[in-house]
Amino acid sequence: MNKKGLVLISGGLDSAVALGVTMRQKIELEAVSYFSAFSDGIKEGTMGYWARKTAEHFNVKSHFMFLREEFIDMIRSPIYGYGIGLNPCIDCKILMLKKSKELMKKVGASFLITGEVLGERPMSQNRRSIELIEKKADLQGLIVRPLSGKYFPPTKPEKSGIIDREKLLDIQGRGRQRQIELASRFGIASYPQPAGGCILTDKNFTKRVNDLFKYGYSSLRQIISLRYGRHFRLSGGAKVVIGRDEEENNMILRLSDDKDTIFTLTHVPGPLLILSGEDTDENILKAASLVKYFSKERNKNKTEVTYYKRVKGEGRKIMAGKISPEHVSSLQIV
Repeated sequence: MNKKGLVLISGGLDSAVALGVTMRQKIELEAVSYFSAFSDGIKEGTMGYWARKTAEHFNVKSHFMFLREEFIDMIRSPIYGYGIGLNPCIDCKILMLKKSKELMKKVGASFLITGEVLGERPMSQNRRSIELIEKKADLQGLIVRPLSGKYFPPTKPEKSGIIDREKLLDIQGRGRQRQIELASRFGIASYPQPAGGCILTDKNFTKRVNDLFKYGYSSLRQIISLRYGRHFRLSGGAKVVIGRDEEENNMILRLSDDKDTIFTLTHVPGPLLILSGEDTDENILKAASLVKYFSKERNKNKTEVTYYKRVKGEGRKIMAGKISPEHVSSLQIV
């Protein structure tokens, strides 16, 4: 066993402090962070952004790993079930640890470090779940948990003298005071405040995910688009997404498919609408009414709307009429 470890960084306070505690061990470290189509990448303010800042703060080489189809498959059929939403926390941890084990071989690391705190997360950070996850990832004895290390049996790096067990901590539960104090000691001046956690715990967002799986999922682009705009279902399973501001308009346009139909108001600024699926006369008229409804033209009897196929770009015009709030509500996924 060598003196190199791979540390998992989520972008949160716990993993940042765990890295700081481990740095005192004077061992070689590299870091890894995981992303999926449900993540916001590393743009400012996201967990990916904070993960990168943590690695930079401690001058540790970092790897950013994107979980693709296998992550979607896991969400659709988790072995160990869901939390409060569509969050398969235990299966997710197992997957990330398996991927980390593969990365360990590539970078020459012989053990892992995580920011887990015993008792902090009810589903995945109780003792039984932690032990199950470690076993299923085939990493027994190779995961060091610096924040709660005193509550677990000595790991192989501890037994071999690579990790000094006396420098591991005895933090447990949901309180953050000790982590905050340690962060200050390590010079970590800013970090994200605790929030709802994984977006898959959000009940409204999970409605969108379930709807997509129900009507057919075919690409990661569809998953990413769930994070933006308002979502509706029309006849024949056709899907409508409407941007709520210029940033979302640009994003849903970027994520649209060449076969999609794009709707905008002809003469005044307003939202952008993407229609995917059956572009029947009925659905075109309804989509035009929806893009009008979410604009300043809502109360006008008629407004001209331009629509075109993205792949061709040849615009056609249609006069959109009023649509009632009740009808809009009946079409909206969430």
